[in-house]
Amino acid sequence: MKARRYVILVAAVAFAVVFSAAAQAQVSQRCPSGSVLSDSAYHDAPAVKEFLARHGYLVRCITSSTMESTAQLWDVAGFQADQGTFTVFFLPRGEDIKVSETPASHGYYRYTFVRTVPGHRPRRYAYRSDGREYYLRHGDWLFLVWDARIANQLRDIL
Repeated sequence: MKARRYVILVAAVAFAVVFSAAAQAQVSQRCPSGSVLSDSAYHDAPAVKEFLARHGYLVRCITSSTMESTAQLWDVAGFQADQGTFTVFFLPRGEDIKVSETPASHGYYRYTFVRTVPGHRPRRYAYRSDGREYYLRHGDWLFLVWDARIANQLRDIL
């Protein structure tokens, strides 16, 4: 009887350790430690975090973004909030950007960026995405959101 209780206790402890490790791995996937932002994005990212907090968004962490260099925009940060994940591009002051979406074949979407700097010719950039993306502008911040629900929430506060 004692041996059976011991086996059950060991199994319960093992389950707790595995479950705890899995939960920790899930949290660390959401907010990787040691993530590095570009220097210029780092200076602007806290202002976005504060703005979002005033509107009920709890930002857990700010990370680098795989979208860096899209349309040659280098100041980019990833935001992981309770509501979900999104990216913010920090636009150079005085620069305008227009983003257009064109459905493509096989469920893809083509996104075209037209960047305009006063005194210069507009520059075009394009890429293809395998899912719908939502771009929202607020001042010098361009939000990129992959979830329609989050895009609608952000649209209401921007």
